[in-house]
Amino acid sequence: MPDLDNCCGEISITGFRLPNTESSVQNEWDVQGGMIISRHRAIGKKPKSGDSHLGGDCHLIKSTSVEFKCQGVVLRGELFFPDGIGPWPGAVLLHGFASDHHEMVRAARELAARGVAALAFDLRGHGQSGGVYAEDPIGDVLAAAALLAHQPNVDAGRIALVGHSISGRVVLLAAARDPSIAAVVALAPAADNGGAKLLAGLDHLPPSPDGTVYHYPGDSPFPGMRPRRNAQAIADMRRMGYRLAVDWVRLAHSWVQQPVADVISAVAPTPVLLVHCLWDDKVPLWHTLSLYRRARPPRALILSPWGVHSSPCRSALVRRMWIGWLGRALRVPVRRPVLQPARVYVRRKGQGR
Repeated sequence: MPDLDNCCGEISITGFRLPNTESSVQNEWDVQGGMIISRHRAIGKKPKSGDSHLGGDCHLIKSTSVEFKCQGVVLRGELFFPDGIGPWPGAVLLHGFASDHHEMVRAARELAARGVAALAFDLRGHGQSGGVYAEDPIGDVLAAAALLAHQPNVDAGRIALVGHSISGRVVLLAAARDPSIAAVVALAPAADNGGAKLLAGLDHLPPSPDGTVYHYPGDSPFPGMRPRRNAQAIADMRRMGYRLAVDWVRLAHSWVQQPVADVISAVAPTPVLLVHCLWDDKVPLWHTLSLYRRARPPRALILSPWGVHSSPCRSALVRRMWIGWLGRALRVPVRRPVLQPARVYVRRKGQGR
């Protein structure tokens, strides 16, 4: 484990303690900051009376489809609003590579249940969005943030960015460029050496009938991926209905030319949170710890001793931790449970039960 003796900031670890750190282990409620989260609620339905963990003042969630343009490319996604009049803070949620915005819908719903307007959209070249994924889409991210900031009842001064995997690096690059971003959360951000590995794998990539653009799921393999893992990745894309159009050469060069480690210090004074699960076999732990070292306060680090690369999006427990941090960073009022009156039974002396 790398030495974190000189790291100052908030370090939240579930289930164990990092040696020689000043941060004590926080339990689930400490990490949440006392906030209540809706885990099983469907949009447009009120929680059942037995769902005490939702709190007594839970609100309905409104959602709507949205599309916008950036550099002539149409991007599509969904907006989730809390019920009420606002003004609410907002969060732009970005999925990882070779998936789509549905990967972030659960987090978007939970944020809306807490009073945060959320925008989850398909990256260019993914899902229902147009274009080709060829470079870090920083412009798309900032355009999405501007779109959310201009929504009625949204506080333009409290817009956060959340990204998973390759989008984890993108939101850090975007926050370093735009100081108006109120907070940034990088979930298992892709390692800076990924671009070099991608370049090395391009030598064995067969030519594409569409020039430099490759379409997935298709017959072409992912560069640098072992055959068995490649077959599983293609099968997963077909099963989930994912779509990808990518220019590998331009993406690899963009990745190499913009290391996140060189710019993460420029994110300050915007609060930054890094999240990593220790069973992640796609992003090494040392990379996340290295980014945390280079980041300037205010910064925070959440490590989970279990969970894989997708757990920050798919695990309710891990989502609860980083959503709780984001709520505090955006100054969202805590929604506490409302105590309901209970019946009181009085038994007089000499009476039966």
